[in-house]
Amino acid sequence: MFNKAALAAFFYWRLMMTQFQRKRIKEEIDRQNAMVDASADSLLDKLRASKWTGAILLAAAMAIVIVVLWSLF
Repeated sequence: MFNKAALAAFFYWRLMMTQFQRKRIKEEIDRQNAMVDASADSLLDKLRASKWTGAILLAAAMAIVIVVLWSLF
């Protein structure tokens, strides 16, 4: 019915990715990574600019210390 070699070649050709497709996929991944990095940097800058960041971190550290000391005694 079908030539097995021709059928295999057809499916192999469909599965092969061209260099152009690889380049487009790589560019899209790089673009998404850049967007994620930019948003993370933006969040970090907002945390640094906030006057409450230090107080929140200090309160969290104190809570952890209290829980640890409470569990020891």
